[in-house]
Amino acid sequence: MVKIHITIIIIFVTCFQGVFAQQVHRDIDNSDQFTINFSFDTYIIDRNYMNNSMILSEIDSLLKNDKMVNSLDSIYIVGTSSPDGVLEHNIWLAKKRSTAIKGYFILKYPNIDKKSIR
Repeated sequence: MVKIHITIIIIFVTCFQGVFAQQVHRDIDNSDQFTINFSFDTYIIDRNYMNNSMILSEIDSLLKNDKMVNSLDSIYIVGTSSPDGVLEHNIWLAKKRSTAIKGYFILKYPNIDKKSIR
């Protein structure tokens, strides 16, 4: 059985800079990567912000499929924030964003093993 990995990369955008990462892409190694965008200095998931609606819908379509969920090995969440500003605040913000995404997955997809979300 082929195991599937999903990576959620959370990115924020300042009002002066462009998006650091973009769109959904498929890798040959059976790993999917998605980018959830956050507005400046926030960790609230906003479905209407940038292309989040499209990305969350894509994730939803994958995880509604029981066959996909049964073959799911892990979900890796990578949080980031701006290099600008105080390092400690940026680390805190990246962790809060990761926690928000993990909480979203746990609530929205209770059939996924919580231990597989990292």
